[in-house]
Amino acid sequence: MSRGWVADLAGVLQPTQTELIKLKFVRPRKKYNDYEEFRAAVNTLQRLMTCLVEVKTSRADFVGDKKWKAVHVVDLAYLAVPRGLIKPEEWPAKWGILEYNETRDEVKCIRTPEIGCASMEEQRDVILGIAIRRDHHTRYERAREFQRERRIEHNESVSRTRAIDAMRAMKSIVDGQHEDVEGALRYHGVKAFPGHFMKDLKSLWAISGQTDEGVLLDRNGQRRG
Repeated sequence: MSRGWVADLAGVLQPTQTELIKLKFVRPRKKYNDYEEFRAAVNTLQRLMTCLVEVKTSRADFVGDKKWKAVHVVDLAYLAVPRGLIKPEEWPAKWGILEYNETRDEVKCIRTPEIGCASMEEQRDVILGIAIRRDHHTRYERAREFQRERRIEHNESVSRTRAIDAMRAMKSIVDGQHEDVEGALRYHGVKAFPGHFMKDLKSLWAISGQTDEGVLLDRNGQRRG
């Protein structure tokens, strides 16, 4: 991000009226004296904003970080922590606090951040950083998807080839070709079948007119010649 900042999460928004109320940047309309006051509050904040979230899961990580004393480079900055990790008096000034409740498996905003006014250059840098990361994610994901598709196609092709080779080997065995069952399998590039299949193939070989020792037999199993 701008000026060397690195965030765990970053985003860009131009909040709607409803979002401003949900984010607690604007009070509900009924709490204003009149509609014009409410609209003025909304219009002031309906602008492009950049946002970051810094995630801390241990006190050592939180205490050792120096960025809390620095001026952040976005309009909205949040610190996300597990419930009870830091005390309210330790909350960084101007940062919003997102608290994770493990028991309820939910995240709740317990303090609204102070809305800053990032410069156009800072906003540009944040948006550019997000765009680059998104582009990388999209391109890498597409590349991985393409590789997966190629692997699937390759595996399907190999499976078809193996099936065809196996059928050709079995036909050779039935026709009594090659010196033995293993020779027929090797000729067609087929690895040996499991033991019970090999036993059946050798039975076919014997019926075809040859034994494993190469002794010629007739169809009745009698020695030829």
